[in-house]
Amino acid sequence: TGAGGQVIVSTASGGRGEVVLSVRDTGPGMSEEEVATALTPFRQVSATRRTDGTGLGLPLSKALTEANGGVFVVTSARDQGTLVEVRLPIGRQNQVAAE
Repeated sequence: TGAGGQVIVSTASGGRGEVVLSVRDTGPGMSEEEVATALTPFRQVSATRRTDGTGLGLPLSKALTEANGGVFVVTSARDQGTLVEVRLPIGRQNQVAAE
């Protein structure tokens, strides 16, 4: 999100025994195809490409979320911004420790 844009980070309890971390921005947004590209390691969407990035932020976040039993969702539309939700089950640590 460029100058003058907004990024909102929030947390909430989900209705299914989960915690939800949400990150919403007012950036350029992405089409479905661009979201798929952004979720591919070492790939960046041309509209948001920066020379100092590696293209690992979203793929790594998705992999870590899923490795911990969570769900990673990206909702975006061109010129509408992007919403990323990380949904993690509450008590996962206790379940893993007991196994």
